[in-house]
Amino acid sequence: MNLLAGLDIDVDLAALYQQLGYPDRESVSDAVREVCEVQLPRLERFIEPWGAWQEIAIEGVEGGAVQLEGGRALTSGRLAHILGQATALRLVVVTLGDRIGPEVRRLMDEEGMIDAMVFDAAGTVSTHFVIRHLVERVCREALDAGGGTTIRYGPGYTGWALPDIEVLFSYLDPEELPLRLTEQLTMLPEKSVLNVVGLTPGGKRSADLVPCRICDLQNCTVRRVPYGASAGDGEARSA
Repeated sequence: MNLLAGLDIDVDLAALYQQLGYPDRESVSDAVREVCEVQLPRLERFIEPWGAWQEIAIEGVEGGAVQLEGGRALTSGRLAHILGQATALRLVVVTLGDRIGPEVRRLMDEEGMIDAMVFDAAGTVSTHFVIRHLVERVCREALDAGGGTTIRYGPGYTGWALPDIEVLFSYLDPEELPLRLTEQLTMLPEKSVLNVVGLTPGGKRSADLVPCRICDLQNCTVRRVPYGASAGDGEARSA
């Protein structure tokens, strides 16, 4: 079942500018601003949002590893810290479909680098929007049931090696997925994201859903929280 069916994706120009590396509207050149205003509205015709989730029981957290039902494990000290109080995790996966990549390449050939770069960035921002939407639904559902949530996190984030994505994919039915994992551990279509959210007892959600709170990449141009603002805070959230 597609949990994103009928979702209106609302992405503003400020988010697009930030994805492109501009800290504010004033720093954007007129030429880039004009391309953004053209390409962002076009994106709607090329996306087919799809999302799903799978709940997986946590059997134990110890020694820098998270033991999952079925005898599989996730090996990350940072993830073990985040999920230390969780009894289960919700695996969330989204994609925007397979039409964005070809359009980026067409723009590159026919319109030029700026148009292609802006359109690609608009797809990335839209992917962030839909994953945050599903994570918020996970949080609301958990709170309504008297539980709580951690931040969202994913393989490839700081402190969590990418190969664990294979472990998570093993809990998904490939026949039901409009995306796949390559031998290089990337997901296709290109605008796809996989994250996990810990489900905890006690009716408390993490204070912030932005993974930037615990990310070690100091000079990232798309950082949403100042570097070091909450370093080491295990109750994080992602976006």
